[in-house]
Amino acid sequence: MKFRETSPRHANGATLKKRSALSIAPHLGKTNWLDFEYQTITNLSASLVVELDRLVAKTTTKRVHECRVMLRRWFSVWKVLKKDGWGSDAFENKVGSKLRKLLKKLGQLRDWDVNTQAGSDLGVPQSARKTWKTEREKVRRKVSKTIDKLDVPEIDDQLKAHLAKQYAGLKRHMSKSRNKAIPESAYERIDAHLSKQEELARKLEAKAKTTGELHELRLEIKRWRYMLAEFFGLTNMELQKAQQCLGKLNDFDRLRILLSETGNQKARAKLDRLRREYRKKFATIRHQLCYGLRPFMASYGS
Repeated sequence: MKFRETSPRHANGATLKKRSALSIAPHLGKTNWLDFEYQTITNLSASLVVELDRLVAKTTTKRVHECRVMLRRWFSVWKVLKKDGWGSDAFENKVGSKLRKLLKKLGQLRDWDVNTQAGSDLGVPQSARKTWKTEREKVRRKVSKTIDKLDVPEIDDQLKAHLAKQYAGLKRHMSKSRNKAIPESAYERIDAHLSKQEELARKLEAKAKTTGELHELRLEIKRWRYMLAEFFGLTNMELQKAQQCLGKLNDFDRLRILLSETGNQKARAKLDRLRREYRKKFATIRHQLCYGLRPFMASYGS
């Protein structure tokens, strides 16, 4: 019998029972959730360390982008694991805060790169763009100082030690639990977290109109997308398009503030046209989000 992974939609938020007509992929249905989470965060942490090493060796625009993406992926998974008992105040102080600070600084640098490029595309006066480049350079120096302080081998050791310690502790707790039933599968555990993330996005999408609301929705869609990718190995074009569209709108809203300071009406009018265009795009995309997307095994032939 041949098997193929499928990703059926359940836009009405179907429960696990309704999905039982299809088979859950063995590596998700039969694997203990704790083992699965440990493997997932361990692999992701190893990849994060590689990107941190590359960034420290040479801080290029490409490496800044790749490190930001990896940090976003790591924090999306870590947010889930913290709910399952993997976090601690000591770890947050030693590692978590450092990684968050780095992510914030890299994000600021990326924003100024977008600003300066967009300024050129929109025809912003050279005097204003020169000022923006000066601000960008200030941020770059701060980023360099933050990167110079990173001790990647130490972060690697702290990640490994903390994850191993928490894994052992959670495993002991599970073995001593009065509930001797078979532990939840990886699928059941992650499905529960993912369903909550989907519901959060659904509620935000239903009301999101203002700049702040759309920004919040963008962040939640990004977390949703990374959860699907990191835990279930699924990608989805609708989520990617929604995230990208909202990202553009976020960039435009930040640029509008900068342009208001330059007094350049021509550039502002061009930006407003782009902003209306992307709002129109998102008006269509927002009704196509893949609620209920999950990995399943379906058999074809014998």
